[in-house]
Amino acid sequence: MEKKAYILLTLLLLTSFLVAPVSFAQSTDDSTEVMTEDATKNMSTEDRKAELDAKMEEIKQERDTRMEENKQKREDLKTEIETKREEAKAEMETRREEFKAKLEALKDEKKVAVVERVDTRLAERNQNITDRLLGHLERISGVIDKMEDRLASAEGGDTSTVDSAIATARLAVASAESAVVAQSGNTYVIELGDEAELRSIVEATVGQFRSDMGVVITAVKSARDATQKAAQVLGEFHKANPPKDAMMEEETNK
Repeated sequence: MEKKAYILLTLLLLTSFLVAPVSFAQSTDDSTEVMTEDATKNMSTEDRKAELDAKMEEIKQERDTRMEENKQKREDLKTEIETKREEAKAEMETRREEFKAKLEALKDEKKVAVVERVDTRLAERNQNITDRLLGHLERISGVIDKMEDRLASAEGGDTSTVDSAIATARLAVASAESAVVAQSGNTYVIELGDEAELRSIVEATVGQFRSDMGVVITAVKSARDATQKAAQVLGEFHKANPPKDAMMEEETNK
C-alpha cells in the first residue's frame, strides 16, 4: 500500500512540473500579445496625431496667406472708393455752383433752408451708409475664411456641395462689393427749377437715392444669406463627417 501511495505521489509531482511550463509559456504569450496590441495602438494614434499636426500647420499657413490677401483687397477697395468719391466731388463742385446760384434766386427762405439741409444730408448719408455696408462685407468675408479653414481640416467625405456653397457666397460678396464701390461714386445734387415744383423735385432726388441705395443693400443681404446657407451646408457636412481630431479624442478616451 505504501509503495502504491509513493508511486502515485511521484506521478502527481511529475505532472505538475510538466503542466507548469506550458501554463507559464501561455501566460507569457498572452502578455506579449497584449503589449504588441498596445504598442500598435499607440503608434497608430501618434501617427495620426503627427499627420493632423502637419495638416493644421498647412491650414495655418494658408490662412495667414489668405489674411494678407484679404487685407490687401480691403485696402484696394478703400482706395477705389476714395477715388470714386474724389471723382464725384469734382463733378459735384460744378453742379453745386449752379445749385447755389438757383438757390439764391428762391424767395422763400424756409424752402431754401430745407433744400440746403436735404442736399447736405444726401451726400453725408451716401458716404456713411456705403462705409457701413463695406464693414458688413468685411465681416462676412471673415466668416467665409473661417468656413474654409474648417473645411480644409475635414477628413474624408465629398466636399463638392460645401465647396459650391462657399464659392456662391464668395461670388455674392464680390458682387456686393462692386455695388458698394459704384454707389460710393453717385452724386445727388438737387436740380432746382421752377419754385412751384420745388417739393416734387426734392422728393424725386430723395427717391432716387433711396432706390439706388436699396439695390446695394439688397446685394449685401444676398451676400449675407449666401454665407448663412454655406455655413448650414458646412455644418451638415461636419455632422456626417466628424473632424479627425474629434475621432482621435474619442478613441483615446476609450
